[in-house]
Amino acid sequence: MNTYDETDMKICWMYTTRKVESEARLEFEYLVGTPAGVDHFTEVHRLGLFRLEDYSAAFACESLDLTYDSVGPARRGLYVGRRSSEPA
Repeated sequence: MNTYDETDMKICWMYTTRKVESEARLEFEYLVGTPAGVDHFTEVHRLGLFRLEDYSAAFACESLDLTYDSVGPARRGLYVGRRSSEPA
């Protein structure tokens, strides 16, 4: 749960995540309170889930050599595409 708490505005938002076929679905719920009342908003984010083979094929279609760093700068992995003619 995330919150924002100021004198004239209070916000609370939460989300759940579930896998649906080849997507991760994040379903957000927001409550926004002001002196005028409380509003409720929802939002769904759909994120594609791809295998290394999917990325490899997509990079190859664009004539890119693929390098994969399983850690990457955010510890989530990193795909790097480089034109075959570029020096490493």
